[in-house]
Amino acid sequence: MLFSACEIGLGAQVDTDSPVLSITYPPDNSVIRSNFILYGTCSDDKGLQSVTVKVTKTVDGQAVQVGDIQTATIDAKGGTWQLTVNTPSATGYTNSEPTLPTYTYPLADGTYVANVYATDTSGRTSGVSSRSFSVDNTAPVLLLNKPLAAGDE
Repeated sequence: MLFSACEIGLGAQVDTDSPVLSITYPPDNSVIRSNFILYGTCSDDKGLQSVTVKVTKTVDGQAVQVGDIQTATIDAKGGTWQLTVNTPSATGYTNSEPTLPTYTYPLADGTYVANVYATDTSGRTSGVSSRSFSVDNTAPVLLLNKPLAAGDE
């Protein structure tokens, strides 16, 4: 009796699974000051090509595009991805006149949604994972009406 092991077709070479992606940070509906790292986990059976991030501002229930669609950095061995969001640019500081710099942030104060998806090396995409967060870069203001004298209440 003769047995032969033969796989018909392309077998394991065919990519039939879409990548899987999730967002780990920031927590949903968190309030963030300054820049932060948006990150999460990702995996695919054949290999990841990219993780794409689109941040939109929510104004009166409408999505408003903010900046360009960006590509996150992938650590395929660790199964993670990350992207630094809202990196400030410093203005007002020179070597000749040292002053405190003023920071300008790309994301103005408000509510945002990050939509993230992964693409594998075969062109298949994961579902979109979304995360809502608020940006608050405005420092609180303290107003004193009048100084109190000793004994005043």
